[in-house]
Amino acid sequence: MTDPKGSVDRLRGFLTTQVAGPLAALLVAIVVFSATTDTFLNPANFSLMLQQSVVIGTSPSSRLDALSSGISP
Repeated sequence: MTDPKGSVDRLRGFLTTQVAGPLAALLVAIVVFSATTDTFLNPANFSLMLQQSVVIGTSPSSRLDALSSGISP
């Protein structure tokens, strides 16, 4: 049997992390955009979203590298 109090504590712990807000916003955006347009859930759009997330994901590490070691000419 599972412990319902442990599950509730685990859910409460997740909801208080910094991930919960952006994840909820992402889910709301997916639902809204997929309901209002017929081109949102096509493979070409998923490919574009993955490409953009890679650019956003690598950008902070590039800035950190430039700040910590500097860019030499």
